[in-house]
Formats: sequence, structure tokens, C-alpha cells
Amino acid sequence: MPIAIFNMQNQLIGGAVIESEQLGWLYRGNERIGRVEVDWGEEEQEHVAEAFVKGEMKAHLVLERYGLAAGKITRGYEELGQVRSLGGGKFALFRGEQQLGWMENKGDPISGKHIILFGGAAAAALIGL
Repeated sequence: MPIAIFNMQNQLIGGAVIESEQLGWLYRGNERIGRVEVDWGEEEQEHVAEAFVKGEMKAHLVLERYGLAAGKITRGYEELGQVRSLGGGKFALFRGEQQLGWMENKGDPISGKHIILFGGAAAAALIGL
């Protein structure tokens, strides 16, 4: 599982596999349950990732192009949580200051942006933000 997603008990709950710059697959265990779509935006725009399960959008994540290395999980204008770097190639999903889970790349090297967008949207969908 290239981007592995763990709960706070360090149990593997799923992951994301990147197929292309715009498409990834969302897994719970070994079962593919949905997809992650990424829009890298035009110059000066933010990057957006959305996770879908059974055709229904379950997570919307925004990464500002020139902002901090954190992705915001939103519903409309309401911020539900964030994906932040923990250092050492690990990233975590937070609601406020409460950490809900974490993720890391287990495959070929990819950028932190890819982990935040693909992994963060997948984690938000799996954890239920």
C-alpha cells in the first residue's frame, strides 16, 4: 500500500494508491472502496483533492499553493480538520489539536504534497471527517 493510513492505535486501516497525477484509489484493507481525484489548479490557485466512496464525495481537501505544508479538510466554508507534517515523512490528520490518525508513504518516493493530497483525502474519508 504506497500511502499507508493508520489509526491512533497504530493499526493499518487502509491506504491510497496513486495511479496518475489526477487519480488515486482508496483502500480499506485490500478492498478498493473508492477513488481520490486531484486538481492541481492553475498558476496561483490552490490544489484540491476529493475522495469518493460509492460515487459520493466523502472528503474535500485544499492545499494552498504557497501556504504552510498543511491541507485543510472542508465542507463548504467550514474547516473540519487538517493534514499536517509530523516530520520524517509522516503526516497526521487532526481535528483541532486532536490527532485522529497518521499516514506515511510505503512505496516509491513521492512529494509531501502528494501524501497530503492523496493520503489526506483518503484518510479523511476512512476516518470519517
